[in-house]
Amino acid sequence: VTAALVGSDPLPACEGAVVWTYRYTACDGTTIADWTHTYTIDYSGGLTAPANTTSTVPCPADAVDPGQPADITDACGRTVSAVLVGSDPLPACEGDVVWTYRYTACDGTTTADWTHTYTIDYSGGLTAPANTTSTVPCPADATDPGAPADITDACGNTVSAVFVSNDAAPACEGDVVWTYQYTACDGSTADWTHTYTIDVPAFAIPYADGGSTVSCVAD
Repeated sequence: VTAALVGSDPLPACEGAVVWTYRYTACDGTTIADWTHTYTIDYSGGLTAPANTTSTVPCPADAVDPGQPADITDACGRTVSAVLVGSDPLPACEGDVVWTYRYTACDGTTTADWTHTYTIDYSGGLTAPANTTSTVPCPADATDPGAPADITDACGNTVSAVFVSNDAAPACEGDVVWTYQYTACDGSTADWTHTYTIDVPAFAIPYADGGSTVSCVAD
């Protein structure tokens, strides 16, 4: 008696059992005996994500979602798409921000991560307002001109100037420089100065020359 194929279970999407059944049938047409072969499908092929990538940007705001990496195939030839897992918090200035996407196999437990790492390296510098000058008549007039206006760095952050130093006032005439400094988040700086030129004005004798005649030397 030769066995004949009866059929098989539908294939599962991923894991499970598939039974193939063959049947022996006696000559009376009613006496039968089945033989089965059972496949237990246990996914164990793993996943291989694309190579991780990196890039360098000048500002935290540039560390945006790099987008989903390309689809891959699992060990059984099925297409697997990555989904976003999350990203690191943005630093205040410089540092690394890692975005992570994850591929998950059909078994729900086999995973492979892909990352894109942004290295934030501030390189925009600072541009201080134009330096200013003025002329005053007395050293005492060379007072603190006050902080210059706020500026923005290359990433749009507001930067305020702080007082650094001023020259000692001269006894009479000369220059007195007051210096304020802007500092970017990475420590780079730009100075702003106000220079007083002290120029004492000429003065005139308030009375006309005079004369008189006296009778004695003692007078």
